[in-house]
Amino acid sequence: SPLSAGILAVLAIGLTGLIWHNLQLKDSITALENKAFSPSQIVKTIDLKGQDLAASANGIAYLLQDGQDTSHLIIELNNMPITNNDEVYQVWLLKNGNRQNAGTLKPDQNGNGLLTYQLPKDHAFDAIGITLEPNAGNTQPKGKKVMGTL
Repeated sequence: SPLSAGILAVLAIGLTGLIWHNLQLKDSITALENKAFSPSQIVKTIDLKGQDLAASANGIAYLLQDGQDTSHLIIELNNMPITNNDEVYQVWLLKNGNRQNAGTLKPDQNGNGLLTYQLPKDHAFDAIGITLEPNAGNTQPKGKKVMGTL
């Protein structure tokens, strides 16, 4: 009968839609699982050398690739002079003479500090500079450079 044929057609379309949706969901879950289990790896290490008032300081920067498209910059500093009051060390990424703020940090009582920064997608830089700033939040350096790449 025409009613039976109509019901059968609606059921067939619904079943096809459910199968298609299930396949899409399976692909999405697989992509998320692959991203979650992608190992992080260090793709570059950069030596940092102290100068002037931080001449005995040293550090290393790690460029870490996390999964497919997320990059992190991890900076470890040692033997940094302790900051006073509101002073902070501010990290700058330099590319073609332009500076981008990559965060601030205060070292612990032993002069050790750690900073992590998620790089914008496809961001590149030529050098790293660290300045001693009178306070946090500067868009351009105001203090003196105390550490940087060689």
